[in-house]
Amino acid sequence: MLKVPILCLIFQAFFITPSAIVSPGNKVKALYKEGMLCIKSGRLSAAQQCFSAAIRKDSGFTAAYLQLGNVYVLMHDLPAAKQQFRQVLQREPTQQEALSSLANIFFEQQDYEDALNYADQACQAGASQMTRLKALCYYKQGQQKKAISLLLEAQKETPADAGITYTLAGFYFNTKNFPAAVTAFELAATKGYPANADFHLNTGTSYLQIKQTEIGIRHLEACLSLRPDDAQALQALAHNYYSSSNYGKAITYWNRLLSLQPANAFVRFMLGKSYIGNGEPAKGEVLCDNAFD
Repeated sequence: MLKVPILCLIFQAFFITPSAIVSPGNKVKALYKEGMLCIKSGRLSAAQQCFSAAIRKDSGFTAAYLQLGNVYVLMHDLPAAKQQFRQVLQREPTQQEALSSLANIFFEQQDYEDALNYADQACQAGASQMTRLKALCYYKQGQQKKAISLLLEAQKETPADAGITYTLAGFYFNTKNFPAAVTAFELAATKGYPANADFHLNTGTSYLQIKQTEIGIRHLEACLSLRPDDAQALQALAHNYYSSSNYGKAITYWNRLLSLQPANAFVRFMLGKSYIGNGEPAKGEVLCDNAFD
């Protein structure tokens, strides 16, 4: 199964609009500005101290709670981040950033019902780009048709987003709709999705499934040029060459895979079968006979 890319839970720091700031004094403003500078320079502990100090001086300073929540996210302290975002919502129940952040946190914690709840609230508050997150929640809940429908909607909302299209391709792949997967993978590439090893592996496998072997092999070999020890690509190529009676090439890829997985009895057996097919029965029979010992 293709591992569907999940939203990266890294929130970029953002400045709050003046309406969200409840008339802080000059000292509080200075602490807030210092905290923002600390975030930008990666000094998260210092930023935490600045925003906490600002809150102690002005407990109604919504922006400081919001940024403190962002700092905790960047520090991977999600329970503390949730507490701060909830403080924001106690003061401003429709604050978009806090609702969106809570949706992402609950998704990261695999609490998909609460993630959907906050994503819906964020949408109602006017937040954009929640559709992809909602689709991923439904996918994780096993509601694949609904997930695909939402991702198609998200693709219409932001047609240039290559990540959405690649995620859609992953959904099609995992539901074994390989023609649609191929189309979506190629569309993601035209939108600028990086041609990394995973892209070539998944696209190549999809092409093999729809019997467009030459293109599939090209992608799988591209995967191996970027990640030479990729077991899935090696096995797919070995199996393909064996099935097409190209035993010499099958031997090459089974051997490479066996060097990575020397205890894999299936690979040893298939290597033996490939030697037999290649006219080397003595070598092949020894491998087959000893494969499952």
